[in-house]
Amino acid sequence: MAYAAWGVDSFPRLNGIFAFAIWDAAQQEIILARDHLGIKPLLYHHDSAGLRFASELKPLLAHPVVKRETDPEAVQDYLTLGYVLAPKTIIRDVYKLPPSHYLRAGGRAGQPGALLESGRCRAGR
Repeated sequence: MAYAAWGVDSFPRLNGIFAFAIWDAAQQEIILARDHLGIKPLLYHHDSAGLRFASELKPLLAHPVVKRETDPEAVQDYLTLGYVLAPKTIIRDVYKLPPSHYLRAGGRAGQPGALLESGRCRAGR
């Protein structure tokens, strides 16, 4: 109901922990959103064939399009810092949606699965 009224401007108004996807049939796009503190994880892989997303790495790695290649920069981050800096993950081309962010993808940009927008959820936007 909130999304229908305010669109992505509804996300800063939400309380609690969440990571979700909304299909906007009118715009023919999917919107992924993550809670303000980043408690609930949301990972995604995007290419010209489309968008895949999950709350953990294992389901993404099960998809045949997602290659099981490590990201050398992410490995370096992990060995140096003890964790991987967002938005990277240990797997190349799989990313974490940062806390308090949303991502929109759909067919309006000319091809199915085109990435349209990624942004921060801000109050009063």
